[in-house]
Amino acid sequence: MKKCYFLFATVFLALFIQAQTVETFDNLELSGSSYRDGSFIGVNGIEWTYTQARASNAYSIDGKGIMLKSGTVSGTITGGVGTLSFEYRKAFTGQGNRIIELFVNGESVKITDPFGNFSGEDETIYTLSYDLNTDDDISIKIETNAAQTTIDNITWTPNDDLRISDIDLQKNILVKNTLVSDEIVFGDSAEIQIINMSGQLIKSAKVRKNVRMNVSSLTPGIYIVTAELNGKKVSQKIVKE
Repeated sequence: MKKCYFLFATVFLALFIQAQTVETFDNLELSGSSYRDGSFIGVNGIEWTYTQARASNAYSIDGKGIMLKSGTVSGTITGGVGTLSFEYRKAFTGQGNRIIELFVNGESVKITDPFGNFSGEDETIYTLSYDLNTDDDISIKIETNAAQTTIDNITWTPNDDLRISDIDLQKNILVKNTLVSDEIVFGDSAEIQIINMSGQLIKSAKVRKNVRMNVSSLTPGIYIVTAELNGKKVSQKIVKE
C-alpha cells in the first residue's frame, strides 16, 4: 500500500509541475548598458512587449531575466489561467523604494510592498502571486516605479474549478474611497503609510475604522496606502484628484 501511495504521489506531483507554464526570458536579447522599448517571442510562443528594459546581468534571478527602470513587461496568455506569479528582486545598489504593480486586462489587481530602500546590493528574491481562476484569455502588465528591478519566471497554471482560490477579502477594506478628493475614508483600524509612486513615504498615521483623514494638501496623482490587517500586509492604490 505504501508503494502504491508513493507512486500515486509521484505521478500527481509530476503532472502538477508539467501543468505549470513558465516564461524564463531565455529568448530575450537585450544589452546590459542601455534601456530600450521592444518586444520578443517568449519560450512558449507568447509575444511579450517591454518598455525601459535592459538585460539583468549581475542582478539576475535564474539565468536570464529582464531589468526594468520605470518600465513594463506585458503579454496575453490564452486558454485560461488559474494562478499567476512572478519573481522579482532589487537591481543595482542605489537607495530608493521599489514598487511593482500587476495589471490584468487593464485593471490594477495587486501592488507589492515597497522594498530595497537602502544603499547596497540585496539578493533577496520575492514572489508575487495572484489567483485568477478564469477560462478566458487575459492580458497582463507588470509595471515598476523609478528604481531598477529584475523580473523573472512569470509562471501560470491552468484554471482548475476544484481549486479553492485564496480570495483577498481585505483588498477593499483598508481604504473605502480609492478616488480621493479631500479625504480618505478608512474601512478598518490600522497603522497606515501613504507612499508615492517614486517610493517616498508621504505620511504615516494610526487611523480608526470609518475615520476620515484630510489629504487636501497632497499633490494630485497616484499613491499607495499600506498597512497590516490581522497579521497580513495589505497595499491599496488611491488616486488623488
